[in-house]
Amino acid sequence: MSIRQFAMCAVVSAIFVASAPMAFGAGVEKINVVKNKAATVAGQVDSTVGAPPIGQTPTADTTCNFVGLANNDSVNNAYAGGTSSSGVSRTNLGVRFTGAVALTSWNGCCSPDANIAYSTTGSIVMGSTASTPNWAGLELSYCSSVALTATAYTSADASGTPIDTIGIPANISSGPYSTWAAKRLTFSQAARSVKITGASNLWGIDTVLPVPGPVLYSVTPNSGSQFGGDTITITGIGLGGATGVTVGGRAATGVTVNPAGSQVTAVTPLSLTSGAKDVAVTTPAGTATLAASFTYLAASPALTITSDAASCTPVGTTVNMNVTLSGVVQNIVAGQISLAWNPAKLQPAATNPISAGDSPFVVFQSINSAAGTATILVSTTPGSTGAPVQSKVVAKLRFVVAAASCDGTGTSVGFVPSPALPTEFTDGFGAAIVPQLVASSTFVVDDGAPVISNVPANVTVQAQAGEGNFAVVTLGTPTVSDACSPTQLTSTRSDGQQLSAKWPVGTTTVTWRAVDPCGNATTATTTVTVQPYNTMSFTASWVNPFGGGAGAVRPVTISLLGSAGTVTRTVNVTVAGNGTASFSVTDLPVDNYSCATLEDVTRSLRRKVAVTDAGSTWAAGNAALVLGDIIADEVVDVLDWGAYVVLNPNADLNSDGVINSTDGNIILANFGVRGDTACGSAFTDAPQPIVAISVQELVRMGLPEFAAADLNRDGVLDELDIEIHQQRGQ
Repeated sequence: MSIRQFAMCAVVSAIFVASAPMAFGAGVEKINVVKNKAATVAGQVDSTVGAPPIGQTPTADTTCNFVGLANNDSVNNAYAGGTSSSGVSRTNLGVRFTGAVALTSWNGCCSPDANIAYSTTGSIVMGSTASTPNWAGLELSYCSSVALTATAYTSADASGTPIDTIGIPANISSGPYSTWAAKRLTFSQAARSVKITGASNLWGIDTVLPVPGPVLYSVTPNSGSQFGGDTITITGIGLGGATGVTVGGRAATGVTVNPAGSQVTAVTPLSLTSGAKDVAVTTPAGTATLAASFTYLAASPALTITSDAASCTPVGTTVNMNVTLSGVVQNIVAGQISLAWNPAKLQPAATNPISAGDSPFVVFQSINSAAGTATILVSTTPGSTGAPVQSKVVAKLRFVVAAASCDGTGTSVGFVPSPALPTEFTDGFGAAIVPQLVASSTFVVDDGAPVISNVPANVTVQAQAGEGNFAVVTLGTPTVSDACSPTQLTSTRSDGQQLSAKWPVGTTTVTWRAVDPCGNATTATTTVTVQPYNTMSFTASWVNPFGGGAGAVRPVTISLLGSAGTVTRTVNVTVAGNGTASFSVTDLPVDNYSCATLEDVTRSLRRKVAVTDAGSTWAAGNAALVLGDIIADEVVDVLDWGAYVVLNPNADLNSDGVINSTDGNIILANFGVRGDTACGSAFTDAPQPIVAISVQELVRMGLPEFAAADLNRDGVLDELDIEIHQQRGQ
């Protein structure tokens, strides 16, 4: 039997699809079903709906029942504020059909007007005329010998990604098509269109009705405190005008609804039990419930002692402590607390050692300071029935720190284990609430500042050779001791440099600072003074036997070449008995020196030596001083012989205190020897030696007294005069 043979008298809220036009048979009546509007949880699809009794014409459209439409009339906009293809307009229920065609059957059945809808394309789309998704579900009646599929979308034309796909089973195996079933489709989120599909010619729909809600989809957050007070957001559809919210059957507060009626916010109430609870929202259209959608996290009774002690606290400090009860959902009316502490480290304060905490609690106490124990009785105001305690201070304590404790031992206040009076609370009906007991944290007590010893002594040095206006100084590390270790030692230079950096000219202060775990600090200082001078060391030897003896003092002229120019010094040098001397010049300007010349003033020729960086000082090479240059012209010649002959005071070349043949022999031994050029000089040779000079020239040179050395009186001072002098044994 084809679908044209069934009667069309039922009122339904379902959709049926056929792919070809259907004709009706005669004599078959629709079967009435009872409508059930019970709230449905998202995801369920089966419930019972119904219609007016057979033969009773509706006075107004309350469903899309297709009454009044002509056979094969396209339903399209008939229920969307427009008209069908034949111009029929029905009550605007906000549903626009696509692919639905009305089918009528008279034949004396189901008077006065039995109409259903079927599809000529294999599917029917019903879309909301609203601008946003507003269907929580769909009610309909159907008759089908094949399984159908209902697919929900957020679009108005069943396009895009589906939000739900729900199967609708066949309700008959074959014709006659006279048995009707009711379906209620509930979506997991608000939909705007639904598409029904199925095999052609084997199904039909009637009395379609969108379900506007209320329906709940989610609760955020989905868990919270057993004491309530959490603001939750309930998402759903059709929640406009919500008048109340319950969580676990208890009324929530602060209920608000957004303008779209898609979200409700509320503040959760206290719950006497933990676990998952139903959330329900009541609106003028009914009450929607989302089962087990909010979980109360179990409250855990605890009695905790906290203190305001710093991590390190000096002896004699008063420490304030709070005894806080929390996590009790029962009504608390009284309790007893047994405390214990180390009396060697803590002592109750002289005033208000124990006092009442937050209202409505009052306290009575008994203190044994020597034993370090106390018993506290707390209660609410007489006659009070008590109240749950989410977190309240039930007592306040004051202790004075009595002794040091580097590791914090003995600084905690806790509870007496297994006392005669156990620490517990009561609800006034004999039920005991035993909280978890949490003692106060320990803290370090240290009054002694660290001791710094072996502080490096102050240092005074000169600028170091080759380092410019700096010196390299290595300081040792002080020793630090403290009653409570570890202790941190830091060093800070006044010039902001690292301790290992070079030290500049001037005085730099190093501050040593030791800090113990309690912040007690001790400081010490070391100064490093770098003088703006360089030191250079010298060694010299006087060639030829030196007769001055140990301790003879000779003036030595030193000329130094540095990057900034030439520096000259004359120093008195103490010569050893062997004719050698080692000495230093400590007031040289800071410079990079490379060359030095030395000469015994009015005694020796100038000798040039290299200068090297010896680390902290400069070092000049050994200068072998050649004697005989009495007139200091950097050559030993006849002029020096003339000075010797006339007993020039500088002619005591060997510094033995007398001028004699020994001095003359020194001149003869070094005759013709020349001195070195000065450092940095462009010349490589000293003047050539003079072997003969006229008396007239001696006068012109300002040396007329040397004429006395012209022993042969030939007007010339020369080698002949030297030979005569030696022959005479003078």
